[in-house]
Amino acid sequence: AWQVWLLYIVYGVYYGMAFGTAKAMVADLVPENLRGTAYGTYNAVLGILDFPASVIAGVLWQGVGRWTGFGAGAPFFFGAGMAALAVVLMALWMARNRPQAG
Repeated sequence: AWQVWLLYIVYGVYYGMAFGTAKAMVADLVPENLRGTAYGTYNAVLGILDFPASVIAGVLWQGVGRWTGFGAGAPFFFGAGMAALAVVLMALWMARNRPQAG
């Protein structure tokens, strides 16, 4: 059972690195008087998208009806593809919205 505690520690480190930086980015991008609204919107979008993400993962893994899906690795490959797309979109967005030096 000690492995469960180890996994909780690893997940805690991941959560702190991934979601802490995302929330810091929200704070950097939004004016101070709108931060509460921005955090609420950010968390609402994450919560709303959790359900379809789980459905997509299940369909990719196990399929629907007669279709048997792509197997256990499919959701991870799909997630990697979406992460790569996010990197490209973020790089394009940052290139357009780079603050002027000075």
